[in-house]
Amino acid sequence: MEGTRGHHRVIAIVARHLGNQLDDTGCQVFSEAMKVQVGNDTVFYPDVLVTCERLFKASEPAVTAPVLAIEGLPPAPRPTQPRQDVRAVSPACLPARIRPH
Repeated sequence: MEGTRGHHRVIAIVARHLGNQLDDTGCQVFSEAMKVQVGNDTVFYPDVLVTCERLFKASEPAVTAPVLAIEGLPPAPRPTQPRQDVRAVSPACLPARIRPH
């Protein structure tokens, strides 16, 4: 949840636009504070998260089936320096087509 004012502003805009597009679809958008559980040992907190789980309890502390996870990254220090591939966390974190229920 740390970041610059600009970072948080971009995350808010992305979450708002996704939420507007997903109204009345059964999908939900969360930003920054929702935990994603991948397997038994891996947990992360993406900046923006979309889930289309039909059945869930409001008290559940984590999403286990995200269809989209977005992480805002700062610019690389130098264009020649490659970033670490965040997709290596899990295939479940890769963007998927969002299908309304």
